[in-house]
Order: sequence, then structure tokens, then C-alpha cells
Amino acid sequence: MISIIVPTMRVGGLDVLFESLSRQTFKDFELVLVDAFCAKRADLVEEKAKALGLQVTHVEPIDNP
Repeated sequence: MISIIVPTMRVGGLDVLFESLSRQTFKDFELVLVDAFCAKRADLVEEKAKALGLQVTHVEPIDNP
């Protein structure tokens, strides 16, 4: 299994990411979504991942100056 790590601070754009990953022929991967808006859209990410059959770990970034 491989891990695809995607950091994001964008409000939108997750629909394109999820759709692209759902169309991959190689399915043995997990998405690690490091999302600045994690708390605000956790339900949306979980719903989208389940609908498309993707394994997603959704986390907040750590402030590490």
C-alpha cells in the first residue's frame, strides 16, 4: 500500500481530488489529507470518501514554526 499525502489550505477543490483518485486503476492506496479546514469539513470528507470507496485519513496540520 502507498500513502498519498495532500496538504491543503484551499476552501474548495476537494471534489476534483476525490474524483481523480476514484478513477485510478491502482487502488491499493490511502489518502492522507492534511487540511487546514479539517474541523469545518470533516463530515463532508468522510461522506465523499465513503461514497467513492476511498480510504482517507483526514488530519489538521501541526503548527511547527
